[in-house]
Amino acid sequence: MALAKLKDQEIIDALRDGPLGADLMKKRNAELTKRRGELCAKLELLIAPAGEEYARLTALIDKATIKFDQARKASDAAQRELLQARQQRASSCHSLDAQRSEIEAELRASAHPEIAEFRVEMLDEHARLAREHPVIERDFSRSAVTGLKIKDEIRSSAPLIGARMQACRDAMIAAEALQLAPDQTKVPAELQKLRDGLPSTTPQWDGAAR
Repeated sequence: MALAKLKDQEIIDALRDGPLGADLMKKRNAELTKRRGELCAKLELLIAPAGEEYARLTALIDKATIKFDQARKASDAAQRELLQARQQRASSCHSLDAQRSEIEAELRASAHPEIAEFRVEMLDEHARLAREHPVIERDFSRSAVTGLKIKDEIRSSAPLIGARMQACRDAMIAAEALQLAPDQTKVPAELQKLRDGLPSTTPQWDGAAR
């Protein structure tokens, strides 16, 4: 009855302070010490290889860093070399263009005067063709058996006019190129060839006017 009247904490304290409590604590401490020993052994096995791996990876990082620095320096040098080469090319092209323009200007200044006249002639012809009305013709045929119309075709000279206009533009370009020819005595003959090469706008259909 006296035991029943004791409080729970008093019972726990009595057991802990007695022989039973001492045995339990001793057993518990032994188990805890064993477990801690196992954990410390695991930790030691884990840390040693990890330290070696860390050192290995650090060495790789150091090596890669050196390579990166070398590559960056090489890249910077290559960029400077590329920029310098581009600047040199631009300067060379500018100088070449200036010399070429000067020489071509002198050649054009002494070119045959008929070249300028030919250009005016082609411009006038081009303008005339732009105003020209195309010839349009409708043609058909009839069946020998039934007498009915079996073919109906509308023809126009518009493509011929367009071809001659393009030829005028091409002739002006060719005439301008003659300004750079060394022998200007041949220019009149070359201009005449360009005139003769202009296509006709006259339709060559059967029955069309020649």
